[in-house]
Amino acid sequence: MLASALAALAAGSLAASAQGTVPAKLYVALGDSVSAGYGAPPGRGFVDLYDGYLRDPAHGGLEQLANLSVPGETSTSMRSAGGQLDRALAKIGEGSDTAVVTLDIGGNDARFGECPAGFNAPPCPFRDNYTAIVEALQGALAGDPGDETLQVLEYYNPASGTGSADEARYDYFERGSDGKVDCSGTGDEVGGADIALCVGREHGATAVDAYPTFKAMGHVLIALDSIHPNELGHAYLACLFEYPERAGSLNPCDPNGIPPDTVAPGIALHASRRQRVLRRHGIRLVVATGEDAKVTVRGTIALPHGPRVIRFRRLARSLAAHTPAAMRLRLTKCGRARLRRALSGRRALRARIVVVAKDAAGNARRETRRIRVVR
Repeated sequence: MLASALAALAAGSLAASAQGTVPAKLYVALGDSVSAGYGAPPGRGFVDLYDGYLRDPAHGGLEQLANLSVPGETSTSMRSAGGQLDRALAKIGEGSDTAVVTLDIGGNDARFGECPAGFNAPPCPFRDNYTAIVEALQGALAGDPGDETLQVLEYYNPASGTGSADEARYDYFERGSDGKVDCSGTGDEVGGADIALCVGREHGATAVDAYPTFKAMGHVLIALDSIHPNELGHAYLACLFEYPERAGSLNPCDPNGIPPDTVAPGIALHASRRQRVLRRHGIRLVVATGEDAKVTVRGTIALPHGPRVIRFRRLARSLAAHTPAAMRLRLTKCGRARLRRALSGRRALRARIVVVAKDAAGNARRETRRIRVVR
């Protein structure tokens, strides 16, 4: 387990320090915009959070971080001369002791057209590239002093919980036509996660599977760009790198297991931007908070003429930290009749949703969302 390896790193550091000066321990991160922290505030990406965990003496006592990630990187560009992989190999070869390396790559291979038919169908170069990257990293680490851990990411589905065509498409690219991750599939049964797991395992790397947790939590972990993790999503990624054996659990760090300094108190809100309010009897949304909080949700629909609005019934609920809750804002009977009349001559109206979360100390955070209301 990773915890045992990091404990060994810490013990080795103490033993070596008794004999004299030892090289600084280093964490090297390779990847694309996910490792670069897109979707989270500065310093709150999963690499930064994981680095904070690794700096604890109980978890290895690492002293330096080299985050070499390049937004938009593909497995091909990562291998280009003087590119990210070359810089990582040079960093590992320096005087420091590289103790942990993380790798996330592949999302852009499909997105930018290198693998249009899947990760295991020509002309996709992903398997060959991925194998070469992992082999090069492990070869460099073999010549590095001390013990090392290489961890590779199995991607999440950024459309998790939407039930959309995008969700099915991402599932196919990541998990193949058989919908599972293993090393026995062939042809279109092989997805990007299969390759990360199997190539990683073959070369002694630890696979970190983010898919089940994001699938269970839904879009509440995804930023507004519908691609990258939000701040809470990055916190969950960091937790999975800390405890990869917990992959598949809804809360990989149990309900109160994410340290208070890992996720700033806040609101993660997901609601489809276009909703059939009359047919679905209200507006549906999912809310999660960074700490235990009392949440209130209000909503209004602007009418086309004059300052009048249709108001939803106010909704209030107490939420446990990091536990998403599905909610539905309902209209009164009179409100439904007014909305029906308003939509009779229009294709859509605009609703405004306001969510306020207040913690035990009385601190409040506010999140708003505009939703297109259709018949």
